[in-house]
Amino acid sequence: LTEETGFPLIKCTECGLTRVIELRAWTNNNLGRVFFKCPRNIKGDRCPFYFWQKQYFNKLVSMGIISMHERAVASIVEKEEQEEEGEANSRSVHGPRLRSSELEAKIDMLVRTVRLLMFMSVVACAVGIMCV
Repeated sequence: LTEETGFPLIKCTECGLTRVIELRAWTNNNLGRVFFKCPRNIKGDRCPFYFWQKQYFNKLVSMGIISMHERAVASIVEKEEQEEEGEANSRSVHGPRLRSSELEAKIDMLVRTVRLLMFMSVVACAVGIMCV
């Protein structure tokens, strides 16, 4: 189960090779929105598994992993849609104010980028030493 949504992270139903991951979008159009994808889904290549939170929830319900009364499902979906509309309206009226979860998503992306750059530097140094 994830900390953010509490949804189970299932084995990818497309490639079947790994467990899906939960992330937050950091693009301007979807800033802070939760989505689930296969780690092998890199810019749409390799594995096509990619769902926004509501779609993933519906997939879990259809697979029988989560069972909920229809009324409860409808209220969750409606609440999520209202929150998304409210976030979009607040961003357009008040400008790009970040909530703590959005800030955490941006910090996570920055940390990942720094780690990747550090890894690439170590590999480049190793290759340089091997060539000498």
